[in-house]
Amino acid sequence: MPTQELRPPEAAVSAVPLAVLRMAVAMQVLAEVASWGFRDGVLARFQGMEFRPRYPLLPELPWLPGLVPYAFFAALLFFAVAVLIGWRTRVTVPILAVLTAYEFAYDASRYSDARFLTCMLCALTAFLPVQRALSADRDAGRERLTTVSPRLVRLLQMQTSILLIHSGLGQFRGDWIAGAPLSEWMRLHAPGWVPLGIPGSTVAAASAGTDLFFGAAFWFAPLRPFLLPPFLVLQTLDLLVWHVGSAPWLLAALSLSFAPEWVWQRAEKLRDYALIVPGSSLARLLYCHLGERIDRIVRWFDDAPLGARRPAPVDLPAPPARTGREAGSIAAAVWIAMQVLFPLRIWLHLEPPEWTGFGRDFSWRGQRHALDAELELSYIQPSRELEWPLDPLDPFPVPLAVFLTAEERSAGRLGEGTLRDLAEATADTLPARIEGSGLTVERANELLRAYEATTRLRLTPEQFAAISVRPRLLQQYALHAAQVLERLLGEPVEVRCDLQWS
Repeated sequence: MPTQELRPPEAAVSAVPLAVLRMAVAMQVLAEVASWGFRDGVLARFQGMEFRPRYPLLPELPWLPGLVPYAFFAALLFFAVAVLIGWRTRVTVPILAVLTAYEFAYDASRYSDARFLTCMLCALTAFLPVQRALSADRDAGRERLTTVSPRLVRLLQMQTSILLIHSGLGQFRGDWIAGAPLSEWMRLHAPGWVPLGIPGSTVAAASAGTDLFFGAAFWFAPLRPFLLPPFLVLQTLDLLVWHVGSAPWLLAALSLSFAPEWVWQRAEKLRDYALIVPGSSLARLLYCHLGERIDRIVRWFDDAPLGARRPAPVDLPAPPARTGREAGSIAAAVWIAMQVLFPLRIWLHLEPPEWTGFGRDFSWRGQRHALDAELELSYIQPSRELEWPLDPLDPFPVPLAVFLTAEERSAGRLGEGTLRDLAEATADTLPARIEGSGLTVERANELLRAYEATTRLRLTPEQFAAISVRPRLLQQYALHAAQVLERLLGEPVEVRCDLQWS
């Protein structure tokens, strides 16, 4: 029985918009992974700190032990490159979405609108046929179609509109619409604008109105050729000059789904022109060769004696495409509902959210500028009626004198400096310092174990900055510190936080 020939559906449109989404998401993942991998270090990203803030409704993810972070880092890079070139996208894109979501949920103190948008678009890309244009699957003959249903392109357009509209709505709350952050930004980073007398509230209203305007006006087809160039210019300024918004260049790539058809007809020819660039032909040969090698490895496992043999292929009529379309329509409906309802939760807050982004996480463009926050932590030990300082950035988060007994304190021989010298002693100097302190070896070891336990209270500068502007994360750390100190002191303690914003 001859196999049924695959034919594009009626009124199909070019698949290039979906390919642009795929490549933009992959490049965003590569940029983020390379940033934290080579700047912070792979092990420092996943190991070292005992306390990790978590998102509401999400469980705390386990540590990645040993050298597993390097394997995770390599997997992220590999699958991001595979998605970028469009190799085996039916498998690589869902895996990349899972890996990206895990890395995003690992530490809530590293939240940013750009990372959240990347996770959302990775998940969206996993449900779309993004391999039908500008992909290695297309070059290798694994994909014969070059068009997609217009509904999928409209889904991208709706995603872009939702981002812009929610961004505009979110700017009409708090200090942002009053112009406070923009006035401060102009004073610090653009002092030449201050003599012009432009109030920050005017610029804030213009920014909010611009997002709302573009979010709605892009749906009018006659306006698209005129709206697209200024919108791309604004997104470029967002990225290079103002440093605001949620992944501006990624949002600009999304906006290309609104481009007229003639843009995509010429975009499909860009690959032929791109091969003229020196080195591009060699790069294309390399990724095609890599794809062929990996295909051979996969086929070897299928044919190997230890592998699971597949039955001989049988020509069967193609299944009706309607089932997949119905499932895709349901997934798209659920996706859009999440996009509409989830960011609207900021309007349920009784208190107005600050312009730093507090209360606006997952609401797009909430993080405009950083607040100047001053945070002081302390804890009260009821048995002594004393208040001790707590400094998560210090190598000694709490004074070691808190672990001394009443007799040791009354003797007056063990000051804070002596205890810190004891804790910082090496294996060679430890016996001499124990003898000089007048402590027994057993008692000195008890104090050293207590000091090692207090290191669980340390925070990185990024984590401390995050809890200083997000009360929910600060509450999580206060509970964590109270639990650690209660186990060490054997009595309940009260952690106090003095937080001031300016």
